Amino acid sequence: MEKDFDPSTERAALAPEDTQVHPGKKWPQYVAAISATLSAAVGGTCLAWTSPALPMLPFNNQQGSWVGSLLSLGAIPGAAMAGTLTHAIGPKPAIAALAVPFLISYIIIASVQDLWAIYAARIIAGLALGGVVVAVPIYVAEIAEDSVRGTLGSILQVMFNVGILFANAVGAAKNYAALAWSSAALAVAALGLILLMPESPRCLLARGKLDEAQLSLQWLRGTPQVTQELANMTEVVEREREEQRASSFRELVSMPAMKRALIISIGLVVIQQLSGINVVFLYTQRIFKDAGSSMTPSTCSIVVAVVMLLFSQIAAPLSDKAGRRILLLTSAIAMSISLASLGGYFQAKESPPSEGNDHLASLTWLPLTTVIAYLCAYLLGFGPLPWAVMAEVLPPTAKGPAGAIVASACWILSFIATKCFQDLVEALGTAAAFFLFAGFSFLGAVFVFFLLPETKGKSLEQIQSQLALGFRVRSSS
Repeated sequence: MEKDFDPSTERAALAPEDTQVHPGKKWPQYVAAISATLSAAVGGTCLAWTSPALPMLPFNNQQGSWVGSLLSLGAIPGAAMAGTLTHAIGPKPAIAALAVPFLISYIIIASVQDLWAIYAARIIAGLALGGVVVAVPIYVAEIAEDSVRGTLGSILQVMFNVGILFANAVGAAKNYAALAWSSAALAVAALGLILLMPESPRCLLARGKLDEAQLSLQWLRGTPQVTQELANMTEVVEREREEQRASSFRELVSMPAMKRALIISIGLVVIQQLSGINVVFLYTQRIFKDAGSSMTPSTCSIVVAVVMLLFSQIAAPLSDKAGRRILLLTSAIAMSISLASLGGYFQAKESPPSEGNDHLASLTWLPLTTVIAYLCAYLLGFGPLPWAVMAEVLPPTAKGPAGAIVASACWILSFIATKCFQDLVEALGTAAAFFLFAGFSFLGAVFVFFLLPETKGKSLEQIQSQLALGFRVRSSS
């Protein structure tokens, strides 16, 4: 039988020498975070799969747009299901369960090239992708110490980039089956690794499993001296449990801190998606082909993926040093400038020769440069940080359901952006589409400046207190 826990009894039992938080090791937290986020690498292969795979399939542009956008459509119910699953069984089992639809999807893709089978496979993969951005940030936020929580939260985007590079590199060989089966193998590896990791100590405490929570925390901190941290965590979890008993989810949503947390979380993912990021992921090779780049589309895709992976590893530690607000502000402004530059290139390219676009022959380097600049700007802030901030600002008592609401909003907009891109291009031209994405990116900078508080270096409890007082309230770091 599991041992029931009583915060007052546990604190009274502390030995004098154990009443301080003892320094431990950071690397176990990195191992756990990397293992959990490997499912994001599988999700990255799904995002990038259309770029190398669609040229190998006998589908027209409209059919191809459905293949790309159905991934986001499947992610909408996937986010809701993952929120419920995370709340019911905990983040670790939820992450493990997400590997199954990824695997099923790639088995279908490898076995059948029928249009409707591909549609079904993409929806199934979307179920898992929608769940990844809910369950993984919750797990990572709950296992991490305050000093490294931002860095560990940024690993999610790094692993998405690993998957994007993986899909583009394998896809460059133009072997359809190899691309599908190798991605399926990555899903199996993700399942195996997360099963070896400990469950979140907070989750175990919420279920009354004190002994297991202690073992989990000792492993994650790399030291047996976790008594004080465990007692503090126990007290917080017990208080949260009492609040949850006293309030329904509807009542929690009506609280000022929860409203502000939802506005911040949803606002960030809205800007993330309306900046056109999934359009760039899904149509990378097509963008370079349409732009008339001097490099082959597949080579451009690999170059972009390599730069993304390298830059994401450089940018990951910055959120714990520079802070979330400044990185998101810089990211939004730089994305807007890059997208506007790409839109300007396409506008000049689409103009009649009489208006003087013959000089474009000397600017074939510009599409690759602007796309790389855009993606680096995205990776600096709006790639990793919306999900990390979501896991920080949402109250622990409602992270599962509230995270599902945020992720569903994200994927609804992703579906709209990816599906409407082709229609927008046909109606207004490629330039107009990228100018529109640039405008939304600039609005993101305005949103961050006026509404986002800094969360760097603050405990999850301090963040909740800060949100209860209002937007942009400052407290000492």
